[in-house]
Amino acid sequence: MSRRSLVGMMSALILSLTAVRADNAVYTPATSLWRVTDTIRAADFQLPMKIEPLLSANFGELRRNHLHSGLDIKTQGTVGKNVYAVADGWVSRVAVTRYGYGKAVYIDHPNGYTSVYGHLDAFAPRIDSVVRAAQYGSRSYFQNLYFEKEEIPVVQGERIALSGNTGGSGGPHLHFEIRETESEEPMDPLLWLSDRIVDREKPRVQALAVYAPQGEGVLSTGQDKAIVALNAAESPVLPAVWGRIGLGLKAYDYMTGTTNIYGVCSLRLFVDEKEVFSQQFNRFSFDESRYVNALADYVEWALHSSWIMRSFRLPFNQLDVYPAMLDDGYLTIDEERPYPCRYELTDRRGNRTVVAFVLQGRKMEIPPVDSTLLCFYPQYDNEYVTAGVRLLLPRGSLYEPLFFRYDQRPSPYASDYYDLHDLSVPVHSPLALEISLRRDPLADKSGYYLSHLDSKGRWEFVPAVYSDGKMQADIRELGTYVVMIDTVAPKIILPSIDNVLKNALIRIGIRDDETDIGGYECYIDGAWALFEDDYKNASIFYRPDGRALQRNGQSHTLGVKVWDACGNVQQKEWQFIY
Repeated sequence: MSRRSLVGMMSALILSLTAVRADNAVYTPATSLWRVTDTIRAADFQLPMKIEPLLSANFGELRRNHLHSGLDIKTQGTVGKNVYAVADGWVSRVAVTRYGYGKAVYIDHPNGYTSVYGHLDAFAPRIDSVVRAAQYGSRSYFQNLYFEKEEIPVVQGERIALSGNTGGSGGPHLHFEIRETESEEPMDPLLWLSDRIVDREKPRVQALAVYAPQGEGVLSTGQDKAIVALNAAESPVLPAVWGRIGLGLKAYDYMTGTTNIYGVCSLRLFVDEKEVFSQQFNRFSFDESRYVNALADYVEWALHSSWIMRSFRLPFNQLDVYPAMLDDGYLTIDEERPYPCRYELTDRRGNRTVVAFVLQGRKMEIPPVDSTLLCFYPQYDNEYVTAGVRLLLPRGSLYEPLFFRYDQRPSPYASDYYDLHDLSVPVHSPLALEISLRRDPLADKSGYYLSHLDSKGRWEFVPAVYSDGKMQADIRELGTYVVMIDTVAPKIILPSIDNVLKNALIRIGIRDDETDIGGYECYIDGAWALFEDDYKNASIFYRPDGRALQRNGQSHTLGVKVWDACGNVQQKEWQFIY
């Protein structure tokens, strides 16, 4: 049996592993490596860019509905920096998407790992030629291509792309991942690359939180939660507690040379000098990523954009980043005495912060749960049906019991407003929603769409299907819903094609004010032309590539067709000399 297979049988254990730096010096990580069952050799991978490696985000950061699966490497505020293969291997996949990673390259390596490079501006020529052939062959800018080992081999240090700002990025940077090839699970690239990053900064704790589950615990404030900001000059004063209690903290990591804040790599909680909970981000499964909504205090995130990490596990949280946990991290406070507590936070470079505090046990009556409230339980299928609406919450779609609130109000649209609780409750898997139309004037039913009120008070489009006077959809958020009507075609804007061609670029604005752009097609002299999607700037663009357009000084015809999510179509045509 190989060493890898033998160690794999021990994956449930916390393993202390030895790693080798690029200079062959041996070191032991500051903390044991949870869910890492192979030797980490820093020499296996080089940095993906030859500029100062400063990060705008690290692995495991808490994000909306997901955990950050790699490193965001700064590109000096611009696009077009060279991106290199971090090791020998072969291109196994290339993706071009509207959102997500935008233009991305995946390279498999012989050591069993895959490196991923996202938000790229352009591919290196021999990769780009393959992608363009597929785009023209399928008449689609968007691609998801897979390759065999021998098709596009690469060597360490070979330029594979230029950095960019495509997909769902918020600014120019390179998103870089290392995944285990077989499982496709992302791992922290700093397990290999931490010695290339300058970091002398410790994590910092900004606030502590105390939770009392309904019917099981109580705080002296009478509330079910207390959040106390930390003052470096004083010990935090927390409310007295009794019964079953949970703790949490708001904390970030920092790095030398930047003002960014980062996710916490590793934390441990001790009570009465006993480790009762720990959390460590070395790897996770993409199937687990949405459990970030249970790891965090979702109410604080949804209402105040504040990330507080729970140091206890909700009943249906299946995220596997907890090496140590007694009673799911909950504390039993059943003595009238001080309970000494301590958090220890450590980053990938071993910088460590300790925060000590005291929980005061005080005997208090634990208020009972109001049995008259409508409650949905995560371990069951739950259904709510009333006039005009049906909501099904399947088993496992919630993380903890929900005391459900509902309201129905008149609206000027095709249905009433339906307030399905509010935005403060996380939903893990889709809920089935059916809303009846109050009026049904459209002969073409594709003009109806479902709309949801987001946290900023804006209506957002939700895909739905019309059936017999009702709109049916799978939703991933609670809150306010209404059925609206969209019969207006998208807008196509091209101020002057002769002016834009002076820069060897045709950029066309496309926008839909009601729903969303559903797709587009562009033709030059009747031939399909590769227009790239730039949704962040509400536009599409084409660089003359010798396929659909050749410079010959003659007249050409550009035709553009755009449709929205409800199928409304707009078409325009221009003549130009090129």
